[in-house]
Amino acid sequence: DGVGFLGRLQRQKVRISRKHILESAVKVFELYGSSSSILEVEYFEEVGTGLGPTLEFYSLVSKEFARRDLKLWRDADSSIPGAHVHHPLGLFPAPIGPDDIAKDGVQKRTHIIRVIGQFVAKAMLDSRIIDLSFNKIFLKLALGEDIPLTIESLKRVDPELAASLSKVQGVAIQNEKLRRKLAALEDAEDISVDDLGLDFTVPGYDIELKPGGRDIAVTADNVDEYIHEVIDAIIGKGAQAQAQAFREGFSKVFPICDLQAFTADELAMLFGNADEDWSIETLSEALKADHGFNVESRAIRDLIEIMADYDAPTRRSYLQFITGSPKLPIGGFKGLNPPLTVVRKPHEAPLTADDYLPSVMTCVNYLKLPEYSSKKVMGEKLVVAMREGVGSFHLS
Repeated sequence: DGVGFLGRLQRQKVRISRKHILESAVKVFELYGSSSSILEVEYFEEVGTGLGPTLEFYSLVSKEFARRDLKLWRDADSSIPGAHVHHPLGLFPAPIGPDDIAKDGVQKRTHIIRVIGQFVAKAMLDSRIIDLSFNKIFLKLALGEDIPLTIESLKRVDPELAASLSKVQGVAIQNEKLRRKLAALEDAEDISVDDLGLDFTVPGYDIELKPGGRDIAVTADNVDEYIHEVIDAIIGKGAQAQAQAFREGFSKVFPICDLQAFTADELAMLFGNADEDWSIETLSEALKADHGFNVESRAIRDLIEIMADYDAPTRRSYLQFITGSPKLPIGGFKGLNPPLTVVRKPHEAPLTADDYLPSVMTCVNYLKLPEYSSKKVMGEKLVVAMREGVGSFHLS
């Protein structure tokens, strides 16, 4: 009497369409995001079930949340082709201006960020790997930390804009000798702030920093106010609504204040941005050879050498193929559960091993590898399998 039972965790299975990943994800997290049941995902017209399709779902949705057409995030370089924002320093919300607050578009943006908060918390609760890289300043804002409104803080979000504001500040320096020594500005000797043609709008966005800002020129007299307003519009009040939405969404799953014991660097790692060790030594220790192979098998040695030579994009493709996620969990290969297992895939006469592609059971990190005639053939077949084997889960 009085002794509690540790029951089996409930599982919530959902079936979604690959053609509408983002819409499906939003609906799933609206319905089940706050549930304590472990979420398992299947796809329409596919027989695959369990961990593999679920991990791929978290990976695909991570990518969808970074789409340019959602207009959620700052884009470091919009000239780079592709459907997703370029964010070398991590995802940081695009600013929301005073005029936008009352518009439905803002409600939609904050709603999606609220869902992203749920998505991240649910992934942590269910021990799922996600592929979202958040800017550390945004993580601090989401945790409710105060960020100093300085050019130094802005530099961690947008280094180019921070450098530009520093130059503008330099031009405004009244001391002529100091101004002439500012090497950052080419031919700046005879330039005044008025000559720069700036107005009180957020650089790169059609958002006024103050009422009538488009008609207010930046001068030496108001340049300090301009710089403060730009910084505030980007990492201050311009990101408050988004940080609040992320915080609300996250806390629907478990209180975000529970994360305050972690630093921004540690949180970035928890969200799937840890450095990965692909050395031959680590792979040799983590990889389990079975059913026709052992650690001394030539095929296993070739596979480890091939894996160790992969560049970053190929590593992502390989992990996506093997595990359903393009990233390793915390702990790297040793953190995979079950461990990465490689078994010999038999062939049937008159075909030879070189006529087959590798196949996988993503739910158990299980690679079925033909005993190829050479390391070169193995490398080529793995590349084909990575390219052709993603995007569906069927019986192999």
